Amino acid sequence: MPTVASADRYPSLLELLDRGRILRTDDSFLHPGGDQVPPSSLVTDISTSFCGIRAAHEHISAGEVPLNSDHNNPFQAAAERSSIQTSPAAGYNDWVHSPEPGQPRFFISNPAEAVTKTPWWVVPLVWLPIIAALLIAACRSYGHSALSTAGFSAAGLILWQFIEYSIHRFIFHAIPSDPALIVIHFLFHGCHHKYPMDKERLVFPPLPAASIASLLYLLVRAATSQARSVPIFAGVLIGYLAYDMQHYAIHHGSHKLKMLRHARQNHLAHHYKSPAHGFGISSGLVDFLLQTCPPRPAQRRAMLK
Repeated sequence: MPTVASADRYPSLLELLDRGRILRTDDSFLHPGGDQVPPSSLVTDISTSFCGIRAAHEHISAGEVPLNSDHNNPFQAAAERSSIQTSPAAGYNDWVHSPEPGQPRFFISNPAEAVTKTPWWVVPLVWLPIIAALLIAACRSYGHSALSTAGFSAAGLILWQFIEYSIHRFIFHAIPSDPALIVIHFLFHGCHHKYPMDKERLVFPPLPAASIASLLYLLVRAATSQARSVPIFAGVLIGYLAYDMQHYAIHHGSHKLKMLRHARQNHLAHHYKSPAHGFGISSGLVDFLLQTCPPRPAQRRAMLK
């Protein structure tokens, strides 16, 4: 079991990178198939992967092979395969899309660690009152009928499908090329792909979600009148809420829910088979339009031949 020095303060992202603050803990989170996790130490240090990022980046940029290379380190191993590689991005991308059971620990400080976790019920607790307030304002303050409000909200719900797809595909699945960006990517989305059964880092925390929501509202407001933007944005938030709740249910809900069977198959294929497909979670609409639906089982078998 690795030993990590206690921290007097919250470590920065670069300290996470250089000093190996990211640990894997708690093997009680099981594979979605329900198989028992093989026995292992309760705390496993996965920080060597992150500590190797900067070494690989610096040495290979200078045309050198890193010293004291660890062949179990995907970043250094990838670096050694090519002396002209100038970025550890490919090694990180392969590593983060090789899922493992367990839960990572980001900070030694317990208060800082607690901030990185969000129970699922926080999301509806925060966003349902805001959605209700927007719908009421659309009717009372902006004179929309119930039918008109429903229509504009439905438009916002459809708009959310494209927002969800775009954020997931083009931001969350962008391949970072800088060591600090790799750590940031891991904190925001990479950790979910590496440890997909970590139930405490599955839904989006309210504070960053509010920042993104504010930006989305400004974009909607710029595209239409304020009277229309209110019910449209309510629909966007309804779509977001449905996305976060369905995402949680896919990973941790009952496998007996037939209504989630297709969504679960597609999303688990995204995690365990083909991360370059299946970017829509609450709906496969945009995946269908852009031809990024996960391969069907027969297609996956053909791809492996």
